Amino acid sequence: MKRTGPSLLQLRRNFALEYLCAPMHVILTAAFIKLFGSYRQKVLFDQVRRRQHAFGILEAADIAKRVGAKQVTVVEFGVASGAGLMNLAQICEAVTKETGISFRLIGFDVGKGLPSPIDYRDHPEMFQSGDYPMVNPDALKNSLPSFASLIIGDVKETVPKFLEELDKESPIGYVVFDLDYYSSTVDALAIFEGDREEYLPVFWSYFDDVSGIWFNDWCGELLAINEFNEKHRYRKLRLDHSLMARRVFKNAQWLSMVRSVHILDHPFRSIRSSAREAKVIGNTALGITSKLK
Repeated sequence: MKRTGPSLLQLRRNFALEYLCAPMHVILTAAFIKLFGSYRQKVLFDQVRRRQHAFGILEAADIAKRVGAKQVTVVEFGVASGAGLMNLAQICEAVTKETGISFRLIGFDVGKGLPSPIDYRDHPEMFQSGDYPMVNPDALKNSLPSFASLIIGDVKETVPKFLEELDKESPIGYVVFDLDYYSSTVDALAIFEGDREEYLPVFWSYFDDVSGIWFNDWCGELLAINEFNEKHRYRKLRLDHSLMARRVFKNAQWLSMVRSVHILDHPFRSIRSSAREAKVIGNTALGITSKLK
């Protein structure tokens, strides 16, 4: 059976839809930003490789500052040959320079490619046993910076052990899911079942296999997300429909592939009396000054 996947033609079409359909002034501004802009500006204009990760990690750093965290943990599920993990490390280093927030980066992988699919829910029309093996894990480990590491094994076993060792001084603030299967994603979503203070109160996750004609709410990562939301009262994953309005390139495919993760029982989201000065809406006609910070 011929396996489906993005062809070069499809990739070019996606590029055309995302960039060439934007207004000319936006395209020209993006080109200028790519050459001369700050890192934050490059993230805003999608001028960073794997722009979805740059967005999520920069957002995590900003939220960490707000809640008083000095370090954030970033997780990738599905490392394969490691190109994505190495890119995540580069983004973490750039965001540290931009914000002062440091990072801990963890990559999870079974190490030997995909297992056999359990049934239709694992998209056997797209993936099969042995796909995406970790070809040279030793070389990958040696190429990673000191703040990054690999955890090899079945995520059903490695994630619970990882949560036991997770430190609330370095809360989870960005997670990449690229395990392809429904069954593996279900096991990986246990990453959100730790102590509430081991996470930022809200952050982003990227799901690599949720956008396209083959993906649906009854299979794959989308089914795993739906079941997770039904099962957990205080941990929710949400498709943020307002994200498009806050981005420059509004046709970017990755906008539909990220989910905001809400830790609803996080102490930061609890009721606090007199925690700050009351907000006041200004009215210049009456001489009232706004106090909205």
